[in-house]
Amino acid sequence: MRIRPLMYVALILSLLFFNACALFPSPTPDAALIQQTVNAAAQQTLDAKAQEASPTQPSSTPTETETPTATQTATPEPTLTDTPTPTDTPIPTMTDTPTPEMVFPTALPGMATKDPVAKTQDMQSRIKTANILIFEDVADGGETELVGRIDRVIEYMGITGGKVVNAHERVATFERFLKDGTPWDLIIIANESRRSFNTNLITLTIPFLKQKTALIVEAWNLDEDYNTGASFIMDYCGIRVEKNWYRSEDYKPEQFLFYNFAQNEPLFFYPNRINIPVRPTVYWMGDVGDLMNLYPGSRSRFAGGLISNDPSRYGIITVCDEGRVIVQTFSTHDYSYWDTITLWENYITHVLSNHFNVKP
Repeated sequence: MRIRPLMYVALILSLLFFNACALFPSPTPDAALIQQTVNAAAQQTLDAKAQEASPTQPSSTPTETETPTATQTATPEPTLTDTPTPTDTPIPTMTDTPTPEMVFPTALPGMATKDPVAKTQDMQSRIKTANILIFEDVADGGETELVGRIDRVIEYMGITGGKVVNAHERVATFERFLKDGTPWDLIIIANESRRSFNTNLITLTIPFLKQKTALIVEAWNLDEDYNTGASFIMDYCGIRVEKNWYRSEDYKPEQFLFYNFAQNEPLFFYPNRINIPVRPTVYWMGDVGDLMNLYPGSRSRFAGGLISNDPSRYGIITVCDEGRVIVQTFSTHDYSYWDTITLWENYITHVLSNHFNVKP
């Protein structure tokens, strides 16, 4: 019976012990949590002090969500503190100084500023309205079997807008129109006739030459023509007869081939390409023309002639007066129809182009 009271005492002491544990829990887990909290707070305090000491200093190791700053690259980019203030030289913008486009020059020194295609079309239009006076004598001692080719050239070129007169072999008609006050752009004197021809008609063109009028002369007998007309045109162009050109009955065709003296000679390439060499078809026999030479210092050029190592000799097509005057010293009908039609078109185009280039 004494044991039961002792059991009651032990039970009571056990209850008191467990109640004490409930009132005062174990410090081990709570102490670790408290220690972590204290350490985190201390780290935040240290970070805050470091930021106060260096506000712009980035963290040495960026996190996954951070972007490396300029100080972490080899070539730093400017920050806002590097941007010039309004007092500095401003950075150009599209509104301040637009970036210029690549512009090519419309012309180089010595080149025309006008579009070459438009210029060519404009010149062709002016040529079609040119005033042209023609003297063309192809009669052989009164015979008229040869048909003048210059009319065909004018028709082929479509020159209908201006005043075009062909006096043919009528000297009085030619002189009358020459003096009627028409501002002639081109005068043509083409003499194939083997009759006596008064080349003094050429001297009547002197006033027009002073006005930069274009002139084409076809003459085959300058070596025996001693009047003032022949002398005038040879002096004007700085040429002289070097040799009479004669065709005998037993002639060889290759002796009457002629060539362009320069590879790029426009009279043989524009607007028509002439087949080189130009081959004879032969109508006239005997005295058929003159082979010319250039005076030393002459400003003329030989566009065509016989083969020669000296470009100042054996010319039969002379260009002078800055391209406005052409002297042909052979007969047109000694060469094929098509070759001479296209060659004469080149003549007319060349001299009129040079005439209009200096005449408003």
